[in-house]
Amino acid sequence: MEHASSLVDRFGSFRFFRIFIFKNLHFPSSLEIAKAAKDIGSKVVIGGVYASAIPKRIIYLRRDIVDHVVIGYGEIPMEQ
Repeated sequence: MEHASSLVDRFGSFRFFRIFIFKNLHFPSSLEIAKAAKDIGSKVVIGGVYASAIPKRIIYLRRDIVDHVVIGYGEIPMEQ
């Protein structure tokens, strides 16, 4: 996905990137965006239905890209 880095460039001043994954079909492109965000020094937080279903697997397999996985509703954890 060549657009991942250009998308991150537009939001490059953010310290955190929140990525929500609703279906496993979105997971590969979400990881590309996460990697591009990580490459510029951002913290990456992933959440959503798919991430809530397999949080340990995401952290285990993608700990080099993902800093945190939010399980369930993300409004309260993101405020903290």
